[in-house]
Amino acid sequence: MRKLVWIVTLVWFGVLACGRSGDGIDKRLVLATIRPYALIAAEIAGARLRVETLLPVSASPHTWSPRPSDVQRISRAGLIIANGLGLEEKLGRFFHDQSARTILAADILGTPGREEKHAEGHEDDGHGHGRNTDPHLWTDPVLMVRFAGVLAKRFGQHDPEGRDLFANNLISFSNRVMALDARIRDEAAGYARRAVVTFHDAFPRLFARYGITRVAALMATPGKEPSAAELAGLGRKIRDAGVRALYREPQMDPRSVNILAKEYGLPVYSVDPIGQDPGVTNYAALIRYNWEMFAKGFAR
Repeated sequence: MRKLVWIVTLVWFGVLACGRSGDGIDKRLVLATIRPYALIAAEIAGARLRVETLLPVSASPHTWSPRPSDVQRISRAGLIIANGLGLEEKLGRFFHDQSARTILAADILGTPGREEKHAEGHEDDGHGHGRNTDPHLWTDPVLMVRFAGVLAKRFGQHDPEGRDLFANNLISFSNRVMALDARIRDEAAGYARRAVVTFHDAFPRLFARYGITRVAALMATPGKEPSAAELAGLGRKIRDAGVRALYREPQMDPRSVNILAKEYGLPVYSVDPIGQDPGVTNYAALIRYNWEMFAKGFAR
């Protein structure tokens, strides 16, 4: 009996140690800052790597601050996936310190995502993001097919035995997302003259991809409610552009959008750039959900 207990104990400690290097890094752990990147990474990694999300889905990356336990998770991860372009502004130092293990989505655009601050120092349209510095990269599905290719390559370097699996999963992911892209293109052709006002500027890349006219965002600065004068100005834009619906996000306080909706008699639909809904189980489902919510407003 003692021999059996000893064998079980050895096996248990072996399981705990599996994938961990001498410096405490868990090589099998891929830590994505936000859920959209975790969804993409999980589809490419399959069962070879363990993908986790750093930020709670109820949190906005614009305003979230890491706790000591979050810093520990970053230090233990074999690979870290982040957006860059200042989206995770309070984590920039950690990405710099762990640059060899960090994969920045901003790198696929050839931009120095570690250094740029979110929506500062760039010309834009007055609502927070310069056209070339909008940090919400994951809202463009075609761009994320490219990024998935970057992940498959890095995963293969990190875990050579899984290289074929990652390559095959990349093909499946790309086919699924590009099929969705084709479907959205067909649907968007009927909404070419539609105008949209969002809660905050999370979707300019999605709109640019599919030819939707973005009029304004209610929250010019993430986490900062619009003033009464700003709400009045937004109301005029809503009226002049013929906006047919408004949109809220679960990570943000909906009071301002509810005020405008009541004032102008518009319905409010919920979009979610982060993917808080547990029913969103893969990246294509995230894009499909948000597009369908926008399309409800366009179709009115």
